[in-house]
Amino acid sequence: MILDFATLTLTQGDSANVTAQVVDVRMTPLEQPITFTSCDGAAATVAIDPTFQPVPATRVRAKIRAVGGGAPCIIAASTGARPDSVIVIVLPLTFNGALSSSSAAVGSTLTISSTASLKFDTSSVNVTFGGGSTPPILSKTPNQLQVLVPFSDPGPITIAGIAVTYVTGLVATLPTSVSFTATGSDPFPGANAWNTAPDITSRVPASGQSSLVLATGAASNAAGICPEDRFAFGPTGSCSMFKFVLSAPANVSFTTDWDGGSTDVDLLICSDSTAASYNTSTFAPCALDGLGGASSSKPEVAGGVTYPAGTYWFVAQDYSGGGVRNYYIKIEKQ
Repeated sequence: MILDFATLTLTQGDSANVTAQVVDVRMTPLEQPITFTSCDGAAATVAIDPTFQPVPATRVRAKIRAVGGGAPCIIAASTGARPDSVIVIVLPLTFNGALSSSSAAVGSTLTISSTASLKFDTSSVNVTFGGGSTPPILSKTPNQLQVLVPFSDPGPITIAGIAVTYVTGLVATLPTSVSFTATGSDPFPGANAWNTAPDITSRVPASGQSSLVLATGAASNAAGICPEDRFAFGPTGSCSMFKFVLSAPANVSFTTDWDGGSTDVDLLICSDSTAASYNTSTFAPCALDGLGGASSSKPEVAGGVTYPAGTYWFVAQDYSGGGVRNYYIKIEKQ
């Protein structure tokens, strides 16, 4: 018995044809009845195609349909002949692992659980919510992910880095089988102005620790209040300002990633909000870290130096002007 494929890869719901023939020791095709069977009918089914009528009748064609996830065999057999088989790898259309909730507040934690056959490859897994929001994964194991809920559109969550256990080494990207909706409003209103900047002092961690802040980009600001506008850095988008107070000198840093239309975000830590204090030559009062967060990196990092006790503003500025839907801000204290 000879089949024309050794392996086939199909997506659930797809189908493909295979052809089998019986040959003698001289490889001469023989006219013999051939049957097809599936090792796992829950993963793939097979049936002879009656429309295939070759002359002479030395070949038989069958249609394989991918039904569910798995890697079953399809066996072709005939009396007196050694059977042959094809392995059919069936990839699922969706990831059907459980979500801890179908809706959750922005800034909360969503838990995603694996299934028996679809695990998480912890070296490559990442998640994308509706509208392209890509929040940090708070914790990950092969069996479970915990993800920060971002501002996002309702819809399935796309998970990359899914390890398909029934095919060694196969890692897939799949949407969840259920939709997810993020609820709630901006947790930090007023970030578009100095005098209404939200106070995040309580989010500055103890020494040796870190905390995570989720915010959305300001829609707009009054003219001339963003630091890079004051420094005449050129056309820039909106900025978001967050106030914090250090009661003693401390080495703090702000590592910030983002999603949305912006291709370049700059970070600054400023010790004054008064326009007259801004110097286009020295970049005071935002230069203690050498403007290390005003680069083209993604993510950006500001700080990492010791700041005297006092009041400061952490500023995230959408330099490219493309718009920021989510700022993912990791605050660390040495």
